[in-house]
Order: sequence, then C-alpha cells, then structure tokens
Amino acid sequence: MIVKWEKGGEKMVPRPANQQALDTVLAAASTEVQTRFAEMIGLTTRAAHAQDPGVTSL
Repeated sequence: MIVKWEKGGEKMVPRPANQQALDTVLAAASTEVQTRFAEMIGLTTRAAHAQDPGVTSL
C-alpha cells in the first residue's frame, strides 16, 4: 500500500477508512513523533511561516 501511495505522489488521496486509521495513529503518537511528522511534511512553524507569514504555529 505504501509503495502505491509513494508512486502516486501528491495527487494520491487515501480512502476515507485509511485516512481515518492514519489520523488515529498520528493522534495517539507522542508529541515527539507528531513533531517529526510535521517536519517531514513541511508543517513546522518555521516552514509554515515561510509559506504563509500569517501562520504562527502548528
């Protein structure tokens, strides 16, 4: 499944059941893991600020 998602790139959209499972796992993850995930996808405060100066936090 992951290989398929990687091949699809940014246009890949998980099915609702899969997205719900991913959201549940991320919500249950530690703050450290959530922060690392945010950094990996470019949602850190620093990255968000560079994209939109109006954004100040996650």
